[in-house]
Amino acid sequence: MMKKVCGNNKSCGTCEFWTGNREPARQANWVETDGGKGKCGNAKSPWCGRDMSDSGRCSNYTPWKFL
Repeated sequence: MMKKVCGNNKSCGTCEFWTGNREPARQANWVETDGGKGKCGNAKSPWCGRDMSDSGRCSNYTPWKFL
């Protein structure tokens, strides 16, 4: 079952550097994830290389280009 995540919350699931499974949702500024985890690939983030949930957050958020 897919989970919706809003880009307004600046959560990992909507960040350019999150590697989890996702796709753009029908609503603007939303994505659908599989509810799993992905790795943070942002070298500026203290979480870089760690598993992050789609609802995780950090101060180095960059919006996903498909939002």
